[in-house]
Amino acid sequence: MPEEVAVIGVDDDEVICELSNPPLSSVQPDTLRLGYEGAALLDTMMAGQAAPEETIFIPPKGISHRLSSEAAAVDDREVATAMQLIRDHACEGLTVQEVVGRLHVSRSTLERRFHATFRRTPAMEIERVRMSRAKLLLMETRYKLSKIAVMTGYGSASQFATAFKRHAGLTPGEFRKQTQLFS
Repeated sequence: MPEEVAVIGVDDDEVICELSNPPLSSVQPDTLRLGYEGAALLDTMMAGQAAPEETIFIPPKGISHRLSSEAAAVDDREVATAMQLIRDHACEGLTVQEVVGRLHVSRSTLERRFHATFRRTPAMEIERVRMSRAKLLLMETRYKLSKIAVMTGYGSASQFATAFKRHAGLTPGEFRKQTQLFS
């Protein structure tokens, strides 16, 4: 029921999060600081000092955004079904016509109802989902553009790069340099 609730897990275990359906957004713990603070506390206690009375809170580093937190409550069942189809298949090259065919409604009816709910068209949502996935792949992997193009439903690296520049205002390479999570 991802169209009804957003779900965020903890510990950001990439394997577990990616195996969930939809992929699970998760809190990123600051494990380095947790270890450091734990070792410092242990050192203090081993030196004969008492442990502090208050709980020590270590703020998380952030959130790894995945599809489980892209929820939107939708009362219109056809629009909710369209959104689920888009979420599940956008990166496989899904088209609006394929969505329409699965729902047995006219394209104009779907577009009107979808726009009334989300203020964007189904085509815009397909592109948004594909670009969201592309951004994650650019930030979290070292995959070549040709592989990311295939993984996000584009026919070629050049088609992907053109669409990405139109969507993000940066080339995929520029975006990657600005946001890559590792060096």
